[in-house]
Amino acid sequence: LSSCRGRQCVTTVGGTVSDSARRLESYFVGRIVCEVEGGHLNDTAVLLEGDTALSEGARAALDLSQLSSYRLFPGQVVAVKGVSPSGSRILTNHIWTHLPPACPHSSSAAAGAAADAMQVDGPGGGLGCDAALSAVVAAGPFCLADDLAYDPLHEMLQELKASPPHMLVRNGS
Repeated sequence: LSSCRGRQCVTTVGGTVSDSARRLESYFVGRIVCEVEGGHLNDTAVLLEGDTALSEGARAALDLSQLSSYRLFPGQVVAVKGVSPSGSRILTNHIWTHLPPACPHSSSAAAGAAADAMQVDGPGGGLGCDAALSAVVAAGPFCLADDLAYDPLHEMLQELKASPPHMLVRNGS
């Protein structure tokens, strides 16, 4: 099963690949598995397993030789861009291991910008927005020993309400 638009295709893993799709870059989504059950991943033993609905769990070997670096583990869900001349092997030229967070504005232009931002892989790369990611880490206890009113917690929440971060990690009680 493949769907081509212009010079790009979305193809299911292990699916029937049309002659035009064999020559065009396609996008594949699936989970990383090792060639041998319980084995260790290495450059020659990485497979992409498709979903059960569209590809019936078919697997295709990933040729990672064109990538300068990558970090993969068994069970990891990834998107792959590459060419699949046979349907059983994908010559990979890019792997996305994460999605960027959604932008605060939701327009089709913003969606296109977020998709373009996926070109950057790795921690912090490809946020899809111009603003930096803000995070606050707070560690308790959030109540005083002689008072269970949680005044420190309420004070912290008031500060966060005035300037909300993208993420709050709270430890303690």
